[in-house]
Amino acid sequence: MKKKITGEEAHYTIAWSRIVPFDKYAMTRIVPELPGIVFFSRKENGRCPLFVYGCWREGLRLGLKYLFDPGFSKVPRIAHELVSDRLYFKYTVVDSDPRDMKDIMSMLISKYSPALNNSSFGDTGRYAAIHLREVEMKDGEVVEKIPRGGF
Repeated sequence: MKKKITGEEAHYTIAWSRIVPFDKYAMTRIVPELPGIVFFSRKENGRCPLFVYGCWREGLRLGLKYLFDPGFSKVPRIAHELVSDRLYFKYTVVDSDPRDMKDIMSMLISKYSPALNNSSFGDTGRYAAIHLREVEMKDGEVVEKIPRGGF
């Protein structure tokens, strides 16, 4: 993730992983132990967005394990709904500040209107405007490659 502040505006760039078919066991080998955001979808092309989920304190790997574990999940209804049919996911690392994660999640929820997210999820209010640029990592890349030029 990259962030640039211009006046009272924040410009974020995130790099999404490739889209992967969901398997709760394989998933823990794929996602890193870093804080980040996961985007769940019903279709392999990322369309039909279902849920945007942020994992800060415990990181992506443990956060997703807790999401789908009936004994630990804070949103068991959503977890059950996610695994009720074919599911795909992609993730991005956001390890700068929990407030940045909230701003980015707010923009993603606003842009994609995932079926299982609360549409009134708001940003932190720190900036007059927030801009989000999304790029895709290529197959085989394990480190996000965000182009140097422009946000």
